Amino acid sequence: MAFSCDKITPEADYKGVSLYRTKGDYFENVVIWMNKDGKIAGNPAFPLSNLYITETDTTNKFRLRIVDGYVLDFEGTISDAYLSVTYKDYLLWLERYDELAFPDDTIWKYMLDLDPYLEHWRAKDNEAFTRNSHMLMDTVGLKQIILDGRIEEYFTRIKINTIR
Repeated sequence: MAFSCDKITPEADYKGVSLYRTKGDYFENVVIWMNKDGKIAGNPAFPLSNLYITETDTTNKFRLRIVDGYVLDFEGTISDAYLSVTYKDYLLWLERYDELAFPDDTIWKYMLDLDPYLEHWRAKDNEAFTRNSHMLMDTVGLKQIILDGRIEEYFTRIKINTIR
């Protein structure tokens, strides 16, 4: 069994429209940004306007589930790491401590995955997916693109792990 991993850098290290699959279901988990040295580069301090908040749920409005574990993310980077903290937990933390950013020791305490992506793709044309900071993609169409194996027509591969 061989393992290979391709990464394209430094172009991959900026926020943009991404399509990815992670090792686990991290859809509701808070993301932080890491630098190339493995240090915290961006705390999860983000505008609360990025969240859909209802009585029963809190989710990131810039992430959409597509099919087969793929997620379309308006702000994804290859440098993302996920915490075991959900967005709902994050809001409860804000209420309790009245601070937007976690202390670094708290981030490390709740670190779930420093290398979460099985596949990570960057949109070839961000504008085709966004206008005025809103997702525009026809998710049914994207689902069919994925199922037909045509991801490379619309996205550039940043990372893919394959086991042979």
